[in-house]
Amino acid sequence: MNEMTLVKTNDDIVVFDDRVIDSFIQNIHETIHAIESGDDRYADRKSLMSIRASANKITAEMKTHIKTYEATLFAEARAQIKMIEAELDSLGAAVKKRMAEIDAVYNAEKTALIELAFKQTMTYYDFDVELNDVSDVRWWNRSTSEKAIREQLVARLDAIQVVMNVGLSTEEAVDLLSTDKWDLARVMKKIQKTADDLESPEQTLSAVVTLPISDKSVLDSLVSSRRGWLIEWKE
Repeated sequence: MNEMTLVKTNDDIVVFDDRVIDSFIQNIHETIHAIESGDDRYADRKSLMSIRASANKITAEMKTHIKTYEATLFAEARAQIKMIEAELDSLGAAVKKRMAEIDAVYNAEKTALIELAFKQTMTYYDFDVELNDVSDVRWWNRSTSEKAIREQLVARLDAIQVVMNVGLSTEEAVDLLSTDKWDLARVMKKIQKTADDLESPEQTLSAVVTLPISDKSVLDSLVSSRRGWLIEWKE
């Protein structure tokens, strides 16, 4: 059988030589007929397996021809793609650099706006905090307006004032509120619960204490302010 080779048709279509293909198919049909008719050449497993192996080898060679042809045909085109990709990488780097410059200008302007809002708002409060204590990273988002920033800033400073009014320091108020994501209602509930726990009756002692006191009035005076104490006088 002639070697499988790629050729171009009159329409510039790349195909395998029709004569070789036709010969290959005819050979296949003849082999099938010989096998079905009981030809002695194909009377054992070894000979039958060799037929299939030979056929697989031919199709593998056809695929190799196609890959080789494609590699040659598109070699220059692939080189052009790599050249364009390199240029696109340069474009991407330029875009990234310019975006970083724009973002830096925006962040500086937004920071100045936030600092001014903080400075102006703090004039209405008698305590001192730093901007970092009450700021929110979302304030620097492009979608966050100056009005929204000022409203949130006032809400947080008001919350600090409310917590301080129940006896906590500025630092304690900021710590509690920032931990609970500036949820004033939740913080006040925690403060109330802590106060209730401190005011709850003391548990009854499970031990008996014997004091060598001869005057019962002295004993009464000693434990008069101790809730939950059981006083028992023994002669």
